[in-house]
Amino acid sequence: PAVALDWGTGSGCLALALAKSVPHLQVVAVDASADALRVARANAIAHRLADRIRFHQSHGFAALEGLQTGPDHPLRFAAIVTNPPYIPTADIAGLSPEVRDHDPRMALDGGSDGLDCFRELAKVAKFWLNPTGKMFLEFGDGQAAALRELFASAGWSDIAVEKDLSDRDRVLIVA
Repeated sequence: PAVALDWGTGSGCLALALAKSVPHLQVVAVDASADALRVARANAIAHRLADRIRFHQSHGFAALEGLQTGPDHPLRFAAIVTNPPYIPTADIAGLSPEVRDHDPRMALDGGSDGLDCFRELAKVAKFWLNPTGKMFLEFGDGQAAALRELFASAGWSDIAVEKDLSDRDRVLIVA
């Protein structure tokens, strides 16, 4: 069966949505936060999807080293989905209290320009995709051009941007 990765799963909403909408898909969900993974596991159990989602605590891709689909077959993903931290550090204080005071800072703070996680993903994620795989990344307002350039300079050739329901550039799709 195909396997997808939810990188930085948080509460698990992307992993659950994938598992629920694609019946034969297996999902690997990774997050650095043990607290977030506890919530994600509970959500998977509540939605009766725990048998299709594997959870790993890790920063980045470290927990995936050694995962295999069979002897001498390292795990590669049909899709990687992520809603990484993309808010510039200086903008955190100006967020609405519902966001600023509710979400863990590590889930929001994307570094000085909001692109720190994207730099890591641009460099290493291609290794984790199967040859026809795609990666889907949520990003913030005004970041589309910088992300196109970042991923192009890292060797990604198929780069597209999709809009959200408010007609704002919101999802980068790369292969």
